[in-house]
Amino acid sequence: MPIENKIEELHGRGLPTREVQEKSRAYAATQIEQQKIDFMRLGVLGDWDNPYKTMNFSNEANEIRALGQILDNGFVYRGLKPVNWCFDCESALAEAEVEYQNKVDLAIDVGFAFTQHAQLAQAFNATIAPVGHIVIWTTTPWTIPANQALNVHPEFNYALVQLDNGNQLILAQDLVESALKRYELSGKIIATCTGAALQNIAFKHPLYERLSPVYLADYVTADSGTGVVPLTASRSPAWMTFTICKTTQSAQRRRLNPYLAAGSLYVADLPDFGGLNIWGANPKIVAKLTELVALFKSFKSAQLLHCWRHKTRVSAAPPMVRCSGPFSLSGASLLPALEGRLPT
Repeated sequence: MPIENKIEELHGRGLPTREVQEKSRAYAATQIEQQKIDFMRLGVLGDWDNPYKTMNFSNEANEIRALGQILDNGFVYRGLKPVNWCFDCESALAEAEVEYQNKVDLAIDVGFAFTQHAQLAQAFNATIAPVGHIVIWTTTPWTIPANQALNVHPEFNYALVQLDNGNQLILAQDLVESALKRYELSGKIIATCTGAALQNIAFKHPLYERLSPVYLADYVTADSGTGVVPLTASRSPAWMTFTICKTTQSAQRRRLNPYLAAGSLYVADLPDFGGLNIWGANPKIVAKLTELVALFKSFKSAQLLHCWRHKTRVSAAPPMVRCSGPFSLSGASLLPALEGRLPT
């Protein structure tokens, strides 16, 4: 909050919570008195001896009473939602608190291997090669460990590309030429289908032994990238991607969240990247994807979201229910004892 931010400027960071609250209340009271004098000088009429203050204990008590009534009426539930998050102040940010600055960082094209060949053959009405990948493009490599699904646009045409080396790729038809040029590969389109035909077909996660199914999403674009968007419900800055994950079959699966509460570190037992800072993990993730022959391209891209207070990079926060237990690739142990306390 702006007042807490001012207290940091005046007294430094790391103060005990109670001291921050006391100093914030004193600072707010001083500002109210100064503003009240200015209003009175302007001739503004008001009950200046008894002004409304949100921090009055009686008003705070009434807020709690109102919340109690809302709870009693069954309108409060526990859920999961990613929000903009500043790693510096460990605070959630509203959309209005996010600034846009150019910051160059890694972007990658990653292949998710074919696993359900029969379903793909039916969707494309074509023969599916033993080795093939549906390719995604992302500017946040560090979200790949938490990926659980892929998004395609239901009305776009997607191409099955036969490469000269015998392998196959799935890309948005309008982006095949630019993607192959970027990957320095050559091939030709042998079949197409709409994104709707790919719904629920699963592909192998490039890092771990789990599957990422395809879900349909209208927000997917075909003006750049591959026309396939990786879906990471616990970390996506885009509310749309979280909503897609929540309202599809993945709502029945645990949403993976391999990040500590502060948001900038992976949990210790995440395979290959445990305990690493997520920004520092980017090149390690690229190296691992290269080792596993899943990386098609890495290049520099602009990262835009920054905290308005600290001018540092912003990402999506961990969900409201955070995991402090062991990380599980299947997600089986990711929601702690709080689950079930409130309706979901």
